[in-house]
Amino acid sequence: MRLVVALGAVALVLAAGAAAQPNPGVNGEIAFARSGAIVAFDPRAGTTREIGPGAEPAWSPKGGIAFVRDQTIYLAAADGTNARAIVAGQWPAWSPDGSRIAFVRGKQLFTYDVDQGTETPLAGADSEIVGPAWSPDGGEVAYGAGGAVFAVAVDGAVPREVVSGGSANGGPAWSPDGTQIAFVGVNGQLYVSSRDGSATKQLTFTLSGTTGVAQRPAWSPDGTLIAWAQGPDICVADPAGKVARLTRTPDATPAIVASAPDWQSTAWPAYKPVAAPAGAHDAPSCDRRAGARIDIVPGNITPQVTSLLAPADLVFVNHLPGEVVVAFDGRRAALSPGETYGFATSPGDFSFTVTGYPDGVPRRGRLTAEAAGRASIEQHAAIPYGTSTLLTGSAAGVPGEPVVITAKPYGSDRATRVATVQPAGGRWRVSVAPRVTTLYHVSYAGAPAERRLRVTPTLHISRSGRTVRATLAPAGGVRGKPLFLFRLAGRGWDETASVRIGASGQAAFNVAGPGRYYVGFAGNAAYWATASEPFTIAR
Repeated sequence: MRLVVALGAVALVLAAGAAAQPNPGVNGEIAFARSGAIVAFDPRAGTTREIGPGAEPAWSPKGGIAFVRDQTIYLAAADGTNARAIVAGQWPAWSPDGSRIAFVRGKQLFTYDVDQGTETPLAGADSEIVGPAWSPDGGEVAYGAGGAVFAVAVDGAVPREVVSGGSANGGPAWSPDGTQIAFVGVNGQLYVSSRDGSATKQLTFTLSGTTGVAQRPAWSPDGTLIAWAQGPDICVADPAGKVARLTRTPDATPAIVASAPDWQSTAWPAYKPVAAPAGAHDAPSCDRRAGARIDIVPGNITPQVTSLLAPADLVFVNHLPGEVVVAFDGRRAALSPGETYGFATSPGDFSFTVTGYPDGVPRRGRLTAEAAGRASIEQHAAIPYGTSTLLTGSAAGVPGEPVVITAKPYGSDRATRVATVQPAGGRWRVSVAPRVTTLYHVSYAGAPAERRLRVTPTLHISRSGRTVRATLAPAGGVRGKPLFLFRLAGRGWDETASVRIGASGQAAFNVAGPGRYYVGFAGNAAYWATASEPFTIAR
C-alpha cells in the first residue's frame, strides 16, 4: 500500500502556501530528529543537511539552534558548531523574543533565562510532559501530558486543558497569529483546534499512522502549512488538509523514525519551495498511494462508484462517531472513528460493503481498477543449458515504480522472485540463468507480462568409424527420451534411426553407410529441441 505524490503536485501545494503569506514570517529550514541526529530540510532546494547528533531541535529567533543530547539541552550555531551545554532537560522551546527557553525535566515544566542562566518552575503534571511550545504573544506555554494538551500562563497561573486526555500523542504547535493549536493525534494524524480547545478538527487522513514516538508538529512562519513527521520523513498539510511529502528516506530495517520538526523563520527573499525527488526505494510515509478514497459519512458513503489505476490503494476514511467494518475483495477491516485504511488492489471489477451504520443497513459500492503502467517482456531465442542471458522489456507509466520479475520453472508449482529492478528510459533488463524451460512474469504498476524462456540441452557428438556417440546435458532431464539420426537423401533429410537416451545422458548410433548425417533431439516440455551440425561419414 504505497501512495505516490507527483513532485509537481507537491510543488503546487507548497507554492500555494508560500504565495498566501497572511503573516510576516518567511519559511526557512525545517530541523527535525532522525536516527539520533538532527537534520535540516531546505525547502528552497529540496535538500537535507545534517547538523549533528541530538534530538528535539528548536531554532532560536536570534539565530542558532537548541537541541537535546544525553538528557541535556545544548545551544549551537545554525550549522551545529560551537555547541555548549546549558541545562539538564528536554524539549526546548524558545520564547518569541529569544530570551528564554521553556523545557521539560520529567514531570515538570520550566523556563530558562538564557542571559541569566537561571531556571524557573512553571507547571507540573502527573505524567511525563512533552513538546512545550511558546505562544506567539509570549503569554502562554502549551505542552502535552497524559495524552492531553495544556496551556499555562508564564505568570504561573493554573494550567488550562486545551485538548482532553487520550487524544494527543505529544505536544502542540501554535499558529503564528496565536488563534489555533495543532497537534498529532494518537492515530498519527494531524489535528487543529482553536486556542481554547473548541472546534477540534482532524486535518489529515493519510495511510501512515503513529510510530509510537511522541510528536510535535511545526506551523510554518507564514501560517499556511503545518509540518509533522510520519515514518522517517517530514510532511506538510495546508488548512484544507491537502498533504505533501517533503523529505525522502530509503526504506530500512529496522525502521527509521523522524520526530519533532521545528520551522525556522528567516529573512530569505521570496522563493518557490520544492520537495525532495522520489527515490527507487523510499520508505512509506504520508504519500502512500491512494488511488481512490471513499469517505464514510453520515447517511451514506461517497462516492459509491469509483475507479483507480492499480496497484494503488482503495482508501476508506471513517467520519462516523462509531466503528464500521469494510469488506473488499475477500478482505475485511474495522475502522474506528477518524481512522483510515487502504486496501491494495489489482486490475479488475470489485464490489465493497460498509457495515456499522446506525440504521443497520449496509452501504455498497463498486470499484473498477485498471493497470497504472505498461509492461512487456521481449521475445527471446532459446538458450543452451548452463548459460545465462539478458531478459529485456519495457516498463512505463508510473515514474519511480520498480519492475518485479518472478520465475516459475517447468515442473514447479510456485513462482519465486528473481529480481526487482528500476526501469531506465522506459526499459528494464535482468540477467537470468534458467536450468530448465521457465515462465517469467513481470509486474509493473499493476501491469503484468509473461514470456516463456526455453532452454536447450547441450549436445556433443563424437565419431569412431561408423559409430556416432551423442552426450546430452542435463542427463536427468533427457533420460529415456528419443534421439534421432537423419541422413541427407535426394529429396531431403530422412530419419534413419532412433535410440533412447541413457541414464548418463548418452546414446550411440551405428551408421549403415557413408553419407551426410546429423543428430537431433525433438524436445519435451522441459527442454527445447536441438540438433548437431551436419557431419560426413566417409566410405
